[in-house]
Amino acid sequence: MKIASTISFTLICAAALFAQPVADSAIASNPHAQQPQAPANIQGPAPVQQQQQQMQMMPPQQQRPMYAPYGAYQGYPPPQQILQPVAAAPKEPEKPETKYFNGVGLALGLSSSPYGITEFGLSYRHWFEGGSGLQLTLFPYFQKDKNDKYANLSAGASFLKILHPAKRFNLYSFISYSYNYKYESNVEWDPNTSTAVDREDKVHQISFGPGIDFHVKNLSLNLQVGAGSYYESKQVYGMCVNMEGAVFYAF
Repeated sequence: MKIASTISFTLICAAALFAQPVADSAIASNPHAQQPQAPANIQGPAPVQQQQQQMQMMPPQQQRPMYAPYGAYQGYPPPQQILQPVAAAPKEPEKPETKYFNGVGLALGLSSSPYGITEFGLSYRHWFEGGSGLQLTLFPYFQKDKNDKYANLSAGASFLKILHPAKRFNLYSFISYSYNYKYESNVEWDPNTSTAVDREDKVHQISFGPGIDFHVKNLSLNLQVGAGSYYESKQVYGMCVNMEGAVFYAF
């Protein structure tokens, strides 16, 4: 009897030992097999809203901010950071680039003074980096015959300052000085002395006002209008209105 009981106990123990590996292999071969469920009374971490409600019910000294760094408050799990969309910063409007360049071309200025011209000839213009500019104009001419002489010199200098730069044009102000010299021999006959009379004119002019500079690629077209004064002698001087135009090739 004792032998039969011993054999039965041994067989039950062996069956229990071999049953667990067989169950594990069956679960591994069938991934869709039902997994063991956790007890109903064990719950995971509370949602964020439930944590907020619990915090509001706590005394003020026990409350903690939602974005406290991990480890700053012992006994609490690290809070979940709620990512909120950040509005993009508004883009500033792009400012048009001011065209700074060197340019050579032709310039002609007209005046309401008795002389009629402020300056004319070959012109050179340069824009500096700060929005200032300088323009120089020069035209020398001399002619001599057997009995006659003729000379003409026109020179001018202008200081420019950009007021409003744009993509295709610049508004600027200017102040300019011009000098014109003209000499003609044997212009009139003096019957009292029976000799020819020469004529010599020297005119100084100063003007200021606004101007506009249109530029397309390497071509620049300028127009400026201003008020000024002229001086030729103690008897000839006064106020005048001047207008000047110029064409430049920029490089």
